[in-house]
Amino acid sequence: MTCCSTAPSPPSAIPRPPAANAPAANTPGSTQPLVLKECSIKAWIVDVHAWVTISQQFQNPSSSVAKQVAYSFSMLAGAAVFGFELVRQDGTRVDGLVKDKVEAQKEMAAAVSQGQTAALGEEVTKDIFSIGIGNVQGNETVTINLSYMSPLTDDEEPNQLRFTLPRAYMVRYGQQPAGVQNARLTHENVPFTIDILIQQRGRIRSVTSPSGYNFSLSLGRPPGMSAVIGVPDANFATATVRRTALATGPAKDIIVIITADCLDNPRAFIEPHPSPDHSTAAIGLTLVPHFNADVCPEMEYIVLVDRSGSMEGVKMEMTRQSIIVLLQGLPSRGSFFNIFSYGSTVTSLWDRSKAYDQATVDEARRHLNSMQANYGGTEIPGALQAVFKSLPSRLTRPVSIFLLTDGGVWGSILQNCVTTVQKAIADRSSDTAFMRVFTIGIGDGVSTETCDRIAREGGGTSTYIVAENEQFIGKCTRMVRAARTPPIVDIKVTWVTPQQNSQHNATGQVLNLFDPDNDKETCEVGPLAPIMQAPEIIPSFYRSTRTEVYAIVPNSIAVSKELQLTGRISVTGATVALKIPLERFAPFPNPFLHTLAAKALIQDLEDKEDIQSGPGAKELAAQISRLGIAYGLTSRFTSFLAVDRRNQTIISSCNQTSAPSPPRVRDPADSFAAFSAAPPPFLRAFAVRNIMDSTEALILFANLQKFNGGFDSGSTADIEAALGLNATEAQGANGPFGVVKSFITDTKLDPEIVQQAYVTLLAWAFMTRRCKDEAYDMKEKADLWLRDHLSASVDVDELERKFLDAVKLNKL
Repeated sequence: MTCCSTAPSPPSAIPRPPAANAPAANTPGSTQPLVLKECSIKAWIVDVHAWVTISQQFQNPSSSVAKQVAYSFSMLAGAAVFGFELVRQDGTRVDGLVKDKVEAQKEMAAAVSQGQTAALGEEVTKDIFSIGIGNVQGNETVTINLSYMSPLTDDEEPNQLRFTLPRAYMVRYGQQPAGVQNARLTHENVPFTIDILIQQRGRIRSVTSPSGYNFSLSLGRPPGMSAVIGVPDANFATATVRRTALATGPAKDIIVIITADCLDNPRAFIEPHPSPDHSTAAIGLTLVPHFNADVCPEMEYIVLVDRSGSMEGVKMEMTRQSIIVLLQGLPSRGSFFNIFSYGSTVTSLWDRSKAYDQATVDEARRHLNSMQANYGGTEIPGALQAVFKSLPSRLTRPVSIFLLTDGGVWGSILQNCVTTVQKAIADRSSDTAFMRVFTIGIGDGVSTETCDRIAREGGGTSTYIVAENEQFIGKCTRMVRAARTPPIVDIKVTWVTPQQNSQHNATGQVLNLFDPDNDKETCEVGPLAPIMQAPEIIPSFYRSTRTEVYAIVPNSIAVSKELQLTGRISVTGATVALKIPLERFAPFPNPFLHTLAAKALIQDLEDKEDIQSGPGAKELAAQISRLGIAYGLTSRFTSFLAVDRRNQTIISSCNQTSAPSPPRVRDPADSFAAFSAAPPPFLRAFAVRNIMDSTEALILFANLQKFNGGFDSGSTADIEAALGLNATEAQGANGPFGVVKSFITDTKLDPEIVQQAYVTLLAWAFMTRRCKDEAYDMKEKADLWLRDHLSASVDVDELERKFLDAVKLNKL
């Protein structure tokens, strides 16, 4: 999303500069919007992190100087913006410097008043970035290069990661901050190209993009790139995503999904800081746990659905299907649930949650089918309060809440959400009756700040379903599995060897980051704590959900050769532990891990600053500012400023005829030069078949499966058709149905149960043969139904094996 803070101009397909004979402006200075001509993006993805540089070219279409204009665009919440550069049309480049935000704003105003060309880059929110540009000469084109780093997130399947670059923007609820007031969208028809170099530790299996843009892919090491010792060519890929000048329709977020070997393996890297000003090492730990924890014997699940007007159409349908999958993943026994809808008002399916059985599931499905996006605005705080009021003042059983939304809320409203969640959890929870909040962002342009922040405060996780054709069942399955398991608490990381560091705290406890007596106006960093860890309090681990922890330690500390994680399961008291070898990490020419660790520390401090006031908030603000300046990062209290202090009359005399300087992207590898030629198009080949693909089949199963895991005999024809089975052959003596009858010899068993066992086995066989982890819950419930409803004389394990063989003969 890119906005210009000047008054909107009439819409046009592609903004263009005025004709040569267009009249000049009547005033020497103009606030006419700059025209965003094009955008080029470079991304280098290594392992589970991305380095991105966005180059945006802006042209002043007027013959007079554009005094001061500003634009803003969407970012991923948590992205570490570390590079900012202003490039003039004559080729002059001005690096931005990180300063205290108030100081940077004052210097920007002074530079503009003195006629100097300047640019100011600052965070408006965690996921909206604003750039102000002053004194752009008439008909001049300037380029702003912005660089950031960001961790990648899990996607649908195991060993699969998601790279997202926001391009869309959803209107948010509440009072806009100053950085986006009077903003005008200028990106809708702006062409862009994003070139991506991917390097993984394991073999890259696939790279896809469900965004709907022109996408091309080349697997293997790109031409012109030297071989990397120890990294096979199969671990590289290059991809290009384009939007041409002729493209129409609204902007969509760019999504690239990478599947590679060993992505989920735990790993820990250490990076010594290359600068003599920093006598530290940064450590990054990432893991995707795959443990089996018992589900809580009794739990309440509440679905909170955004039904504001913007949810109309495809997003409402995506939401319905997501909720059906969530509900189908609930345990058959000991579950209670309810569905709340919100917008400007809040309603619920029932006054209180009801037991999970076939009657309540059927009623919930009818309710979902009748849902319309007709609830007005997006008042999330009131919706959360209504959910909490429906619960006892002191919980009698654990509660998991799923919040689904396509939008977001601005500052004070988001803060209201945070404090509402925080207070409700503190007031109502205990070790055995805890409460958590999970979030699902729906559609392009959803606010990652809103979803991530609420989930973080609620002790849950967040996931996103953006593109209309992307898969989502695995994400919902992973989330409901996390929601139904007890949290792991008291998690600690042992970063260093205690015996060699008796003067230091060997665990991840974070002490005061800076000397409180240090002068507030001084940019010098005060004494470091022995270990600076982020997040300070590590959230619960969840099965198949990535966890990342960072630390910065002084070089004087002897870091352990392997990290150790410990924790305990709150309900049972059982302990968990994991050891991870520590490896050196230096693929980038700048302090990559230090940047990510510092950003994580800033986020931790900003979360605390959100909920504090008085002297505590003032001290936190000072710490955030100093940390941002020390590591060259934007934050709530730090900004980038770039000022060209030359005489502008010299510039203006030559800029009318100079060609725009090509954007300089500070690529982390010289291999990006190979991107000048587009890689060959990537064509996804689909075999012609009658069998449904796994996503279509799982949605069908979720709609047909009963709460206890079985399937009614009336769904037989639908499932046989979905699986591409010939009904006559399938029901014959030598087909799968014949296998079922040969095992179930008890004549007292109701024939209806035999037919239900057959159709349940059909769905179970499909999920076993064709699906991955996303089918785990539905497949497990089908297996449990078979064991509960067939006579004790039936060997269900052998029945399932024989059934799979029979279905194989029918080419399932």
